[in-house]
Amino acid sequence: MTPPNLIRTLRTMGLKAIVLCAVAVAFSASTARAGMLTFITEPVFASSGSSGSFDVVLTNLDSVSYNVASFAFYLSIDPASGVTFTNVDMNTTSTYIFPVSFNTLNSLPLSFDIPPDGTAFTASDSEGSIPQSFTLMNPGDSFGVAHVSYTVAANAPAGAAALAFDLSVSNVSDNSFPFANFYPVDAQTNPFVITPEPSTFALTSIAVVSSGWFAYRRKSRGSVRS
Repeated sequence: MTPPNLIRTLRTMGLKAIVLCAVAVAFSASTARAGMLTFITEPVFASSGSSGSFDVVLTNLDSVSYNVASFAFYLSIDPASGVTFTNVDMNTTSTYIFPVSFNTLNSLPLSFDIPPDGTAFTASDSEGSIPQSFTLMNPGDSFGVAHVSYTVAANAPAGAAALAFDLSVSNVSDNSFPFANFYPVDAQTNPFVITPEPSTFALTSIAVVSSGWFAYRRKSRGSVRS
């Protein structure tokens, strides 16, 4: 299933001579050429009723360098988690991957999906400089690709919310194969853990302690009477 707005995203990136039909070819291949480039979400620990943000980074876990010209990924979270994505931009803590963003040059957002759908989005960008329209990623390098803001509902259930990548691609070259192709990129998510709101936790703790105290009192009175 194609994520929302992905075709429009890839067409926009295609303004830099990226071949759209290569997506199907790349995903049918048994071995990804850029399989060790990996999108990773930062761990998140949030309380119900709060708001915050986290980064998505692209890391080179391979032993070779890559020239990265563009990227696209689709990230979603379980709607039942109570988490809503409110914004996606390039203000990442680590250095943003493209010094000259194609999106910025053309007044385009990093994501077309926020709003309306606050539980999933597609993000994409490409290097806008000429003639070197790529960023070199050496082994171990990590760059920011998205800064994601969120809110957590006051009644959000405690526990780990399920984050998931669906389709993550990059237009890359390692000097042994050319640009003009999208290649699948690995992706992994770290925990997005929701804890009870502090006031709720405090009330719950008081209730538990009170119940224990009253139970102790009843037991003590019973022992005295006997």
